[in-house]
Amino acid sequence: MFIRLNDSMTTSWRCIIVPSENTSRTITSIKLLKKVVRVYFDERMMELTPDRFTDQYLYVGKTINETDFENLKSVAALCKLENYARGLLMKGPYTRKVIAIKLYAKGAKRHQVEDIIQDLTKKGLLDDATYMEDRIAYGHARLQGYHAIYDDLVHKGVSAELLEKFKFDYDLELQKAKMILPRLQKAHLSKSHLAQHRFFYEWYLSHGFAKDVITPLIETLEHYSLSQEHENLQKELENGKRKFAHKYHGKKLRQRLFQYLAQKGYNYAHISEALGALEDEMD
Repeated sequence: MFIRLNDSMTTSWRCIIVPSENTSRTITSIKLLKKVVRVYFDERMMELTPDRFTDQYLYVGKTINETDFENLKSVAALCKLENYARGLLMKGPYTRKVIAIKLYAKGAKRHQVEDIIQDLTKKGLLDDATYMEDRIAYGHARLQGYHAIYDDLVHKGVSAELLEKFKFDYDLELQKAKMILPRLQKAHLSKSHLAQHRFFYEWYLSHGFAKDVITPLIETLEHYSLSQEHENLQKELENGKRKFAHKYHGKKLRQRLFQYLAQKGYNYAHISEALGALEDEMD
C-alpha cells in the first residue's frame, strides 16, 4: 500500500510502504518424527508435540494469516517446555511444585506452566500422591528417619492434605535405628564411651530420627568395656603428647593433656589415673 505524504518543509511528494494486514504464510512441509512433528514454512520451522499438532489441524499447502502464525509460535514454545518437562519425568519422579520451578527457570510464563502441569496430571504423568508413596518407600528402604522423609516431602511441595496420611510409626523407626547402630559403633570404636553416645545422638537427630526413638536406644546399649575404654584413652594420650609436648612442659603439659582428653569425653577419674602414671614415668 502506498501513501502520499506532504512534506511541510518542501513542496515535494514522497511515498512509504505500509505492511499489509493480510500477510499470510504457507506450510511447505511436515515431518513426523518419533517425539515431535516438524512444520516447515518458507523461512521457518516449528516443532510441535503430536497431540498439539493434531489439535491445530495443519497440512502441507495450508495458508495461515499472521495472527494464526503467531499463535502457532506460542504453541511451539509451549511444546518445547512440555517436552522438557516430559524429559525430566522420564529420568525420575517429580512433584508438581518441582516441575513448575524448573519450568520457570527455563523462562516459562505462568499460564504455560499451569497448562503443562494440568496436561501432565491429566495424563497420569505427574501425581503427587504417587510421588509421596514412592518417596516414603525409598526413605524406609534407605533407613532414613521419619522427619527426614517428611521434611523432604514438604520441601518438594507435597500438600498438607496428603502429608496427613504419612503417620509416624514408632516401632518402624526404632527398627530402622537399630539396624543402623552396628555400623555406627564399628566406625567409632576408638572414641570414648561418652563421645560415642554424643555422636550417636547427634547423628540420629540430624538424620531425621525422633528423640523418643534415640534416647531409649542409646540407654539400652550394652555397657562399655572398661579395658577398651582404658586402651582408647591411652591411644589418645599418646596422640596428645605428640601434639603438645613440643610446646608445653611439666604442669602446663599436664593441664593441656587433661583438657584434651576431657574434650574427647573420657571420665575424670580415668584421665587423672592415666596422667598420674605419666608423671611417674616422667619422674
